[in-house]
Amino acid sequence: MIEENRNRRLRRRLKSAVLPVTAAAMFVFAMVSIIEPARTRAAPPVPPPASGHAATVAGIGVVEPESEPVAIATELPGVVRAVEVEPGQSVRAGAVLFRLDDRALSAALDVALAGEQAALAEQRAAEAALPVARAALADAEARLALYGAVDDARAVSGDEVERQRFAVERARAALAQAGAQALAAQARAGSAAAQVRAIRIDIDRLQVRSPIDGRVWRRNVRVGEFAPAGVLAEPLMVVGSDRALQVRVEVDEEDAARLRAGAAAHGVFRGEPERRIALQFARIEPQARAKRTLSGAAQRVDSRVVEVLYRFEAGDAPPLIGQRMDVFIEASAGTGR
Repeated sequence: MIEENRNRRLRRRLKSAVLPVTAAAMFVFAMVSIIEPARTRAAPPVPPPASGHAATVAGIGVVEPESEPVAIATELPGVVRAVEVEPGQSVRAGAVLFRLDDRALSAALDVALAGEQAALAEQRAAEAALPVARAALADAEARLALYGAVDDARAVSGDEVERQRFAVERARAALAQAGAQALAAQARAGSAAAQVRAIRIDIDRLQVRSPIDGRVWRRNVRVGEFAPAGVLAEPLMVVGSDRALQVRVEVDEEDAARLRAGAAAHGVFRGEPERRIALQFARIEPQARAKRTLSGAAQRVDSRVVEVLYRFEAGDAPPLIGQRMDVFIEASAGTGR
């Protein structure tokens, strides 16, 4: 009985202590959540790039070939049967980059060649009939001339003379008809030859070639894939000159008035702040456009920029096409360019 009373009192004490303990735990949690730890300034692993000009216009540039990237497209759609180049490979102007399936056009070419041969044979037959028609006309005219040379009207009947005159007219009409048939046959032969040339041109168009001397910077097409014609979001291939590189710098329109043609500039690749690359001014694009190269998640995408192009020497460690560069341009003291 005494033990039971003792257990009853212990349970009452534990129940009465639950609420204070819970309140104390919540207070401690709230204090820990509110109190911020001491902040310490940590040095970045790579120091940010710095400008060397008194007044600077900064922008983000993208490396591209001097010829600018050439997005390769196909004039005719089709399935890719062969890819002749690899990324990074040097190519000459006119070199085949990839080939599309040409079996249907090759069969159509065989039919067109047979039609051309038939048209040529018809043309030769029509042209061979011309000398026969000319000879018949000459014979009829000679007979008529003989009748006209007779002095005695009683020696030749008038009906005979008229019949010979009609024979001359028939021979002339036959010659004209033979000439028209020869021209028609010649036209058909020309049309058949033109059809053959058109099919051969289409077959050649299925071989996509490089428009310039340069290098293949990107390949987005493979054997067996369907290559659509027209402008694509992702080009089938990208070709560009490999003689020199340039950087396309986007300068916000708020700073456009401080730009001037020929301004000195240098660039720094991200992760290499100690490597400052001297840039040579090329030109300022005359048309502002929407910003495409964003520097962070907070960057506005509806802002407009002015593009400035600078050339530079690649050196022993050439950058990658499409690599970003922080560019610092010496700003003009006044306004205007």
